[in-house]
Amino acid sequence: MQPARVCSYTNFMKCKPLNFKGTEGIVGLSQWVEKMESVFHISGYAVENK
Repeated sequence: MQPARVCSYTNFMKCKPLNFKGTEGIVGLSQWVEKMESVFHISGYAVENK
């Protein structure tokens, strides 16, 4: 396992996180959270930087 990295806002935005507008309902929110967790996992950032 790779060591966790420090995440700056600029570096996080380079991962192209998905937008959430708040109009997608509970299913849309759940899907967005799952996709964002995947982005965090792939990026390798430390838990406290998420």
